[in-house]
Amino acid sequence: MELDTIVQSSIRCYGCGKLGHTQRACPAGGQRKVLIDFGASTNFARRQTVARNGDKCADALRESEVRGQVSVRLADGTVVDVPGVRMDLAVKFKDFDSTESFLVLDMDKYDLILGMPWLEKHEPWIDWRGKAIGASRPA
Repeated sequence: MELDTIVQSSIRCYGCGKLGHTQRACPAGGQRKVLIDFGASTNFARRQTVARNGDKCADALRESEVRGQVSVRLADGTVVDVPGVRMDLAVKFKDFDSTESFLVLDMDKYDLILGMPWLEKHEPWIDWRGKAIGASRPA
C-alpha cells in the first residue's frame, strides 16, 4: 500500500503536467488552455501538446531538427529561434470543429495560441455576458 502511494506520487500527467495521475485519468479531461491573440501573426501549438497526438506528430518533431529554425517574436518582444515545424491539429469547442495549421513552439502557459490566420478565417464572436465564444464562419 505504501509503495503504491510512492509510485503514484511520482507519476506526471502529460495532459496537465501535475503529479499523481496519468493523462488517461486526468481530472482536466481533454480540455486545453487556449489563447486567442490578435497580435499573433500565426497559430502556435505547445510542443508537449503536439507530442501527445501520436506517432505522426513525434515523427514531424524529429524531422524538424534537420529542417532548420524559424525566428519568432514573442509578446514581450523577445525573438526566439524555433524548429520550423507546422502541424495540422483539430480545434473543437461547442459546435465549432475545424483543422488548423500550427507552428510548434515551447510554451509554458498555453496549449494553443489562435492568431490572425484563425481569426481571419473564422471571424469569431464573443458573448461577454454569456461567457461564450463561437465563429461566424465555422470550417
